[in-house]
Amino acid sequence: MRHLLLFTILVLLISSFPAFARIGETEAQCNIRYGLQISAIKKGKDKIITYRFKPNGTNFNVEVHLLAGKVESIIYSRKSLPIDSSEINAILNANSRGNYWKEVKVANSRIRLWKCSNATALLMSSGGNYVFLIKTKVWDNYAKRKQNNDLKGL
Repeated sequence: MRHLLLFTILVLLISSFPAFARIGETEAQCNIRYGLQISAIKKGKDKIITYRFKPNGTNFNVEVHLLAGKVESIIYSRKSLPIDSSEINAILNANSRGNYWKEVKVANSRIRLWKCSNATALLMSSGGNYVFLIKTKVWDNYAKRKQNNDLKGL
């Protein structure tokens, strides 16, 4: 009975944060989840698409980066109001894809870091701005290749 109650509470918590994107979603799924886009940026041959949203019913701005048609990076941000532990847990759970997130200690007190087998999450704050970034290993590998290619041109 106790487990059922805890499970019900967890489901209610997660469902109360409908705006939390999921790694691996498509453009169509993002549009359904968030509604109208504030902006869209498409980048040439790499087929990177960046969408910005201001979901109704939340005080978050959301930016998703699609690579090859799937979300590989998500940035949740807002001003003035810290991202609390229930929101952090809901975002991590929405993006676990069956994996376990483990918090990793870092020396910088303004950064919190979590890792799972296929992604990394960072919570950062500076000057009243709060940012929660989730990125997959696919996104990291793309960023490293892009950086190396850009450095070759110097």
